[in-house]
Amino acid sequence: MCVGLDPVSDCMPPDLDGIDPVEALERFSLGVIDSVRERVPCLKIQSACFERHGHRGVAALERVIGQSVDAGFETILDAKRGDIGISARHYAVAAASTGAGWVTL
Repeated sequence: MCVGLDPVSDCMPPDLDGIDPVEALERFSLGVIDSVRERVPCLKIQSACFERHGHRGVAALERVIGQSVDAGFETILDAKRGDIGISARHYAVAAASTGAGWVTL
């Protein structure tokens, strides 16, 4: 079983209303990690939900991945990419550097 973590800024719980969107994504995501710990072995984190917020979102994504890995989850980075040649290699290196054990293609 795998929990998909696809946090959408417009769909955050009411207690996260009014705070910085990147902070809300990170808080929500860390809450999910805490909630499903010891219940499922795998977490799939949707990269696009974080990437849309630029470098701050990517930094939050990396922290969430780190927490997921530290919590013992098999962690999948859902970062579907499609390109040719050197661009595809750049995407692969970037995905590998996040610390996730797996990546979607």
